Amino acid sequence: MLTVKGWLAWTLVVATVAVGIPATSAVAANGSSELLVVNGSDGSSHDMGLACSSCIGGLETTCCGDMSPTAMLPGARWYFQADLIALRRDATKNEDFQSWNANLFTLDDGAVITTPISETVLSTDQLHFQNQAGHQLLLGYMISDCYALEFSYFDLHDWEEIGAVRDNTEYVAEVDGDLNPTTTYPNSLFSPFSDFGNPPIEGVDYNRFAQISYRSSLDNVELNVRHWLRKRPSRLAISVLWGGRHNAVHEQFGYLTESVYPGPGVISNAVNVRTRNELWAFQVGSLLEFCVDPGWHLEYEVKGGIAHNRAFQESVYTVTGGENAGVYTGRADKDLTSWVASMRLDLVYQFGAHLTTHIGYQALFLGDLALASRNMQTDLDMLMLGPAMLNDGGHVIYHGPEAGFVVTW
Repeated sequence: MLTVKGWLAWTLVVATVAVGIPATSAVAANGSSELLVVNGSDGSSHDMGLACSSCIGGLETTCCGDMSPTAMLPGARWYFQADLIALRRDATKNEDFQSWNANLFTLDDGAVITTPISETVLSTDQLHFQNQAGHQLLLGYMISDCYALEFSYFDLHDWEEIGAVRDNTEYVAEVDGDLNPTTTYPNSLFSPFSDFGNPPIEGVDYNRFAQISYRSSLDNVELNVRHWLRKRPSRLAISVLWGGRHNAVHEQFGYLTESVYPGPGVISNAVNVRTRNELWAFQVGSLLEFCVDPGWHLEYEVKGGIAHNRAFQESVYTVTGGENAGVYTGRADKDLTSWVASMRLDLVYQFGAHLTTHIGYQALFLGDLALASRNMQTDLDMLMLGPAMLNDGGHVIYHGPEAGFVVTW
């Protein structure tokens, strides 16, 4: 799998090579950036605007022209981009929250041999976090022919997932010499509080029902300066950017179990965890635009940066029934250093000087976060008595398709 550092290195290599690509065209003698002259193979000359759609000769021509907004429409100052996006959420590590346990009993020379069996039946791997729809907007202003200021924002619907398991299997702990059960418990689900029954803990294990729920949201705001690297035109145009971005990741995780042992009545254990990550990052990036044919080009953009993350987690543990009945709360916050990286690959079609459309795929990587599921404390003493701890080892990827248009005026 290509890492974020690998993407950045690949982009730098391509940019370096591109600067050295020879071009068959020359800038006009007066230094104007609005008119180029390309010599054809027959010795004739053709005037060529900087817009990519004005390419001459299709794939046989190495000159495709400048693809910046001012080249698309000389004199333009503003450009606006609108996209429909559909992103899914993938955490890099899954968390287990319930197992189904059993014992296999066999006889060996009259001695009972016990073989434990354990199977994970409830984990975050079962929460799929499918693509959620949203929109992405960008507004750019050309400060000069080579520099632009860009503000962008995207918003998505929240991910909401739930998973549950129910068990009516009797748990057999011991048998006699004839393999007849002598010690049994009503149900066979075990919790992470006991490391899934190693050893079992009365009141939190032998569960008949278990449920987890997850809610997560993501917001993204960016303010960047973009610089187009001017050179003799070729099929490849390059721009670099630097600026700031803010990402907000807010999550809620819920854990609930029910057990009738040791009784009387039903004992329930409910843990609700809420986390917030507020990332403020400085980032740099590069955009590569490759002309495939007149009117068509590919765009590949990569950005990355280091972020200050003001993170916190808040937990509420509620026990109903049993000797530990009560409500226990805890909160922890920390200033973290997190990282952020993003990439996108688009196929672009130019309808005219004012309008282009595109379709592609994008991904956003956030690292060293306080994710809600990773902040559920499984040490019962610390959960009830404290101190609360913050786990900042979460990494998550948001990725999915995008489609939209850019208007220049």
